[in-house]
Amino acid sequence: MSNPLADASAATKRGEVTVDRVNCDFHGTRVLFETDLVVEAGEFFTLLGPSGSGKTTLLRIIAGLIDIDEGTVAIDGVDVTRLPTQQRDIGFVFQNYALFPHLTVAQNIAFGLKIRKVRKEALRKRVDEMLELVELGPLADRFPAQLSGGQQQRVALGRALAQRPRVLLLDEPLGALDRRLRQDLGAEIRRIQQESNTTAVYVTHDQEEAYILSDRMGVMEAGYIRQVGTPAEVYGSPRDSFVANFLGETNTFAAEVAGHDGELTVVRANGFSVPARGNAALAGGSLCRLSIRPEHIRLSPDAASAPEGFHPVAEVRVTDARFFGQTIRVRLADEHGQYLVDLDNEVRIPNAGESAVMSVRRGAAVLLPAG
Repeated sequence: MSNPLADASAATKRGEVTVDRVNCDFHGTRVLFETDLVVEAGEFFTLLGPSGSGKTTLLRIIAGLIDIDEGTVAIDGVDVTRLPTQQRDIGFVFQNYALFPHLTVAQNIAFGLKIRKVRKEALRKRVDEMLELVELGPLADRFPAQLSGGQQQRVALGRALAQRPRVLLLDEPLGALDRRLRQDLGAEIRRIQQESNTTAVYVTHDQEEAYILSDRMGVMEAGYIRQVGTPAEVYGSPRDSFVANFLGETNTFAAEVAGHDGELTVVRANGFSVPARGNAALAGGSLCRLSIRPEHIRLSPDAASAPEGFHPVAEVRVTDARFFGQTIRVRLADEHGQYLVDLDNEVRIPNAGESAVMSVRRGAAVLLPAG
């Protein structure tokens, strides 16, 4: 039986993944809902979300390790929904690496090639290429137990890439490592993915990893993909409160739509008029919320002395202020809630109990649904 992917037209982009209206149930409970996703050929795409959000389920569906109840999965335009994993032309890197302890580094990398009965000379050449790519040539004859966690991860990458898969799937491969090593090896994964010109779909719950590695990312929650975009787009223009709060610190304010100012929507919040981005179709009088990142806020003694280009949004009092090196982190409160502001480290550190007005940079406030 021929592999449909192997027979696909050479003119087709290599490694594009399309998930179309996929539903998935476990023991009668739906864990993935009407999921649509397109991962472009050659890009590094990250599925980001908390535990139980469905990100690993979706990755394993793409891999063919989990059957779906409805929908389709395609790679380079070929429907692979009912194809077994070994016919999908993918590489998979697990969190625990799943290396064979009795095989050397070189033998682990060669394992899949031997299964495919690659000829000896071609096999040796490909293993040498992978050893060079993952920078493990001097360790080719060592066993996994003689390697560090980071080195083991690179062996797993080399093994997954040795067969030149259309798509590389990575299920939290850095989760067992300490934070400093995760940062270094994350950069290595990105380098290896780019040099091998392979599409990568990467699962993590770590926002910083997603920002550093991704061309684009999809934020998941409760079985839904809430938003897809570049890291800057998703962080700077969240579509709902979950995305805004999951991707770092944010301040939220109850507001009401008052009108429009060019491409911005003007809302009333705490008695102030604030221009905001997003949901421009909301009619006047509609209730909404504002999301404002701490770095886009400045403090002043009163509304009249707000910095140029900033709009007052709330009158508050300082509850705490700490020097954080590059920034001064200030915590504030009013009768509606608590807030966080990151100020330049050259300004005066406010004292607890001081009154202040929070002002937001024009165009930095994001309009969210009221719910």
